[in-house]
Amino acid sequence: DIVNLRSSRSEGWLPTGTVFGPVQPSGAFEFWGANGSSVYCVKSTPTSLALTPVDARATRMRSPSGYWAMDEDGNVYVPDLRTQEIVKLRSAEPFNPDTAVELVTRAQLPADLFAEGDFIRGIKMLHAGPILVTLSNEQVLVLDRSLAMIGRYALAEGKIDNNPCVDEQDNIFVTSGEALYKLRWTGEDLRQIWRVDIDGSGSTPTLIGAPNDPDRLVAITDRSDPMNLVLLWRDDTIPADWPGLSGYDRRVAASLPVDFGVDGQTAQPTENSLLVSGYDIMLSAWTGLLPRTQRRQDTGIAKVAWNPATDRLEAVWTNPAIWAPNSMQAMSSASNRAYMVGVEGRGRNREYGLHIIDWLTGESLAFVPNGPYRDVRYSAYGCGLQIGPDGEVVIPGPLAVIRIRRG
Repeated sequence: DIVNLRSSRSEGWLPTGTVFGPVQPSGAFEFWGANGSSVYCVKSTPTSLALTPVDARATRMRSPSGYWAMDEDGNVYVPDLRTQEIVKLRSAEPFNPDTAVELVTRAQLPADLFAEGDFIRGIKMLHAGPILVTLSNEQVLVLDRSLAMIGRYALAEGKIDNNPCVDEQDNIFVTSGEALYKLRWTGEDLRQIWRVDIDGSGSTPTLIGAPNDPDRLVAITDRSDPMNLVLLWRDDTIPADWPGLSGYDRRVAASLPVDFGVDGQTAQPTENSLLVSGYDIMLSAWTGLLPRTQRRQDTGIAKVAWNPATDRLEAVWTNPAIWAPNSMQAMSSASNRAYMVGVEGRGRNREYGLHIIDWLTGESLAFVPNGPYRDVRYSAYGCGLQIGPDGEVVIPGPLAVIRIRRG
């Protein structure tokens, strides 16, 4: 199934993620997207997809960010990159995709937070209830559900590169151009817990290890040449028996160069986040949002694993034949399968499609064609794949929303 966003004048230019609402008795559920030009809500039923565009005149949204958040009540929070506002939307009947989308409220962030060229970078829900907002400068903000600012912290230097990640204790991990920070929302204020120098990062930090696991880490890919996968101890204190790595901050647990099994290929920095299950970590080579315009077209995927018994990061497998130029990945732990949008074929026969990968071996299990390589609607375009309640895979691109159902 495909929803063409151009046909409803809802096409955009920014990558987006999506969140599924609960399944209704009819089997329908809603999910949202925002792409730089529009916000939309999609109704998914077992047999169809239907788009509800958000009325830009009613909401007065001019440039909605691809980073947005949804709370447990079905309210959606979308930054406007042109006006520097946070806009709160919802379906008139929460989680019911048959009802119209309505504006709840909007809030202008204080002008003194922004210099020329600054904008809202990222947004996340905190487990305690408030909303975390990061700016492209060094500012980290906390808003309550009415969009009033209740917390603020300025990083020591640099500009924030990506969306932050948040753990179950409302610890916040955010990268600037020069450092990875751990902050904490205490319920009253934001506090810095630790800071470690890094060589930049193109990826959102990714958490490894659950609360009761022996080791808890946070992972990034850096901007070194070749690119390194870097793991850091994420708890407040570093294990007392950890000796450290020569030449690194003691909080760094591992740093591993990545080549995806391609001879002579040194990986360029990735923009897609890591895919983690347990202590297993999968990466894919990055080409760019518009791979047809890039001379360098790196291929390959790889899985590595942290070994808590030896405190080492170990290579598990590589598959140099897979080309997923700009895809986020998704994984089903029930089936041990990973999913990503890739490209197969040569010349005019090149096609975008869904790669299905054996999580245990890296073997390609299937390739499901979506559409021609020359048509950017079928590209992942850096967007986040999601696995639906019936095992369908949803790809929320800026020009089209694609759903691939199990046959």
